[in-house]
Parts: sequence; C-alpha cells; structure tokens
Amino acid sequence: YCIPLALQQWAAREELLYGVLSLLMLERQVVMYSHSLTLATSTGFAVMDLIRPFVYQSLFMPILPPSLVEIM
Repeated sequence: YCIPLALQQWAAREELLYGVLSLLMLERQVVMYSHSLTLATSTGFAVMDLIRPFVYQSLFMPILPPSLVEIM
C-alpha cells in the first residue's frame, strides 16, 4: 500500500490513520512518501510508536536511498 503524506489529509481524516494502523497490525507492507524529508521521517517514527506495545516485524526504512527506488 502506498500512502501520500499531506498534513491536511492526516488532520482531516482519522480513518486514514486508522487504516495505516490496521495495515501495520496485519503486518502488511506500507510505503509512505512525501516531498518533505522531515514529514516522511517523523510520520514513520510516529506511526511506529502508535502501535506499541506491539512490534512491527517487517523492515522499517524511514528513508529509502535513491539507488533502491528501482526495487519498489
């Protein structure tokens, strides 16, 4: 699942946040992207903190290097 990050979307639609949390709890792969590096990184870490005490078992890469974009 690929989710664009825009602050107005996240603030206005809580079902988007619930959907992301549901996907993480089901151990699905989620890609969040943004033009803002700060927004993408902080959102990724915040979502990982929200699922505590559970632990996401898949790979968590807050920043994807340009050389690995082809893999996606």
